[in-house]
Amino acid sequence: MRWFLVAFVTLAFAVPSSAASVNPKLYALSQADVPKGYDFDKDNSLLLSKALVDRASNEESRLLRRLGFGGANIAAYLNTSPPKWRFVHSGAFIFRAANGARAFVRTARRTGLTPFARRGDRIQLGDEAWLYKDTAEGGSAVAWRQGRVVAFVSCTEMADHRALALTLARTQQRRIVTLTR
Repeated sequence: MRWFLVAFVTLAFAVPSSAASVNPKLYALSQADVPKGYDFDKDNSLLLSKALVDRASNEESRLLRRLGFGGANIAAYLNTSPPKWRFVHSGAFIFRAANGARAFVRTARRTGLTPFARRGDRIQLGDEAWLYKDTAEGGSAVAWRQGRVVAFVSCTEMADHRALALTLARTQQRRIVTLTR
């Protein structure tokens, strides 16, 4: 799913992680977390720094500034074994405080930011979480909030996507809990 990338296309400028006040790369899945055969896809990954959002003058950046945005990372992994085009996406948006993350989730649900606009099943993960099934792309997504972090994992165009998405989301959640203590 390329939903978070598309949603923030106006902010899509890669910046070095050293430019961010927090290192959002630490909050998303790493190469070691995804199954063997999935390689980092730099062309479909995105790192957003607070400084970049502060310089932008579009509606999305104004909203993020108002909510206390600290940085975001969206990492894409592509299956390199035949058949290709099977993706794992992982992302995290970090805010200064939990109320900013809560407001981001409410806004995402109200404005239709995918996957929050879809009908999802509530699951036990973090402070609030949903499991979404994407029948159009043959995949599943988990989106959740843990304190000041809004995170997601999606697995598309593969079999057993629901189980893998939940497993990877739990892995990412453990990392987020450790980093936000």
